[in-house]
Amino acid sequence: ATPGNGGSAEHVILFWNSGGMSHLDTWDPKQGRPVQGEFNPIKTSVPGMEISEIFPELAKQMHNAALIRSIRGTNGDHGRAQYELQTGFNQAPNVIHPGLGSIVVHERDPLGDLPAYISISGNPPSAGHLGQQCEPTTWDALAKRIPTWPSPRVFTTRGARSASKFSPE
Repeated sequence: ATPGNGGSAEHVILFWNSGGMSHLDTWDPKQGRPVQGEFNPIKTSVPGMEISEIFPELAKQMHNAALIRSIRGTNGDHGRAQYELQTGFNQAPNVIHPGLGSIVVHERDPLGDLPAYISISGNPPSAGHLGQQCEPTTWDALAKRIPTWPSPRVFTTRGARSASKFSPE
């Protein structure tokens, strides 16, 4: 998008793996370097872009995604650094800044019946001054409203099965 024109994306999916696998084992393998993770890189549908071998299906769809590998911070405290990355601001005692998901909700028109900002787990940033209508909906809250809504364990189980070939025997 050019400045001032906005983007054209209809959906935003942010994978925030707080406490998850290292970027070296997932999105930014460093083959042949001393910091290389335990998995090998594979080619994606984007020429010159490689991701971990644990994502073979995702590698086929990378032309539909934006992979940001240039984030760098100066804050050594993980909690404060996470706040800064998700809001764009340093944490302050007198202001609660809205997180990325809340900003998207605020700026985009609704696209359907599902909430625009869903948090599967963790502690997503608040909507801050944008108000309650921009707060995240938790996965558990959806499960209470929609009887057929899957448990988050579905994802854990599927992920465990697909990653099992990389587990030590």
